[in-house]
Amino acid sequence: METEVMDTTIAVEQLAIRVTRLEQTVERLCNELPEPRTLPGSTGQAPSGDLVADKQMWRQAFDQLFADFGIQAKPIGAEKLQEMMAEANLEPNEISRGLIAMRDE
Repeated sequence: METEVMDTTIAVEQLAIRVTRLEQTVERLCNELPEPRTLPGSTGQAPSGDLVADKQMWRQAFDQLFADFGIQAKPIGAEKLQEMMAEANLEPNEISRGLIAMRDE
C-alpha cells in the first residue's frame, strides 16, 4: 500500500511539473503568435466571434507543443476522463485539486 501511495505521489509531482511547463509554453506561444484581428465592419466589442485568428498557425504551434511534450494520444472527452477517473477510484476533480495545491505551494 505504501509503495502505491508513493507511486501516486510521484506521478502527481510529475504531472505538476508537466503542467507548469505546459503553462509556461502556452504563455510563450501567446506572446509569440499574432493577436486575433477584428472582422471588417465589426466594432470588436462583441465576444461572440468578431475576432478572427489564424487557426492553422495555432494548430501547428500546439501540434509542435504536444510533440515536444511527447503527447501522442488523441484527446479524450470529459465524460471518458470522468469514467476513467471513477474506474481508478479517484474523486471528481481530485487530480486538478492536487495539482492546484502543489502549484500554490
